[in-house]
Amino acid sequence: MGVKFINIAAGGSIYALILIADLDLRWAASKLIGEVPHMIGLMLRDPNLSTTPKLITDCIIPTIACLRALFRIVLIDLFCKKFTQVHNLSPSIDCTNFLQSDYLFDAILQE
Repeated sequence: MGVKFINIAAGGSIYALILIADLDLRWAASKLIGEVPHMIGLMLRDPNLSTTPKLITDCIIPTIACLRALFRIVLIDLFCKKFTQVHNLSPSIDCTNFLQSDYLFDAILQE
């Protein structure tokens, strides 16, 4: 089940997971099947892949940006040293840095 959430986070950052939790959508998200979580992640990265890009660009992305501005999340020593070394990750991941965050979640998906 965790892979579903990692796929969504890979597209919308850890802040997409906070949005899911805040809106009490954890159960609904956990029931997604097949490639749906991966496609959600892709649509968050490129809203034009969606049939409703305006919803993503006008609502979801600004909400994630607001969460990012309000809550700085840094994951410190959360991952084992071997994982961070193999994937050339810093032991401290600043989730407000989307490039660093994307790289982290892409690395997790490779495992």
